[in-house]
Amino acid sequence: MKGKRNEADFQRDKEYLKALKQQENDGELKLYYFDESGFSTTSCVSYVWQRIGETRKIPCCRSKCMNMLGFLNRSNDLFFHTSEQSVTTDTVVNAFDAFVETYAGKYDETKVPCFVVLDNTSIYRSGVFKEKLAGCQQRGVCLHFLPPYSPECVF
Repeated sequence: MKGKRNEADFQRDKEYLKALKQQENDGELKLYYFDESGFSTTSCVSYVWQRIGETRKIPCCRSKCMNMLGFLNRSNDLFFHTSEQSVTTDTVVNAFDAFVETYAGKYDETKVPCFVVLDNTSIYRSGVFKEKLAGCQQRGVCLHFLPPYSPECVF
């Protein structure tokens, strides 16, 4: 995927994130990274080595998938939202609403804004997502989208 990205955008964003990290070090802002992941106890074994004519059985149990949507900063402060439903725009908006509501109280006290770094998942780029979160900047939370195909840009 590295070959699909725009190298100039990648380098520019890398410098921008370096500046954000420095501002965080100086106490001028808080920097969080957002992503989601799903967990399940259902086994996922694509193949296993076995002798010819031998069948191996692996016991498994079924479970619902637990999705966790998390906001994590470099100090390992974690804010998360869970859902047993599929991750949709509404799920992400609910997680952001809860985070913004929590951070808004800190922002009112400190006036230190927060930047949330996101990748380019289509949910985050949807009109519904952008519309619902249009007012979060007034509450101290700004969004920053990584350039396409640039996940390592944050390091």
